[in-house]
Amino acid sequence: MHVPQGDVSEQTLILDNLYKLEAELPEVEKAIAIFKQTFAQARSLSVRIRI
Repeated sequence: MHVPQGDVSEQTLILDNLYKLEAELPEVEKAIAIFKQTFAQARSLSVRIRI
């Protein structure tokens, strides 16, 4: 995924909206949530490909 260079606050807002994260979550919790969603999507795609 590509996030535009520039304002970190804008980048954070983009990721929060994309991954439907609460703005108040600590950075570590956001990173964990993003990885969980990414792996769930990858798992879903891999199951579809095998069928």
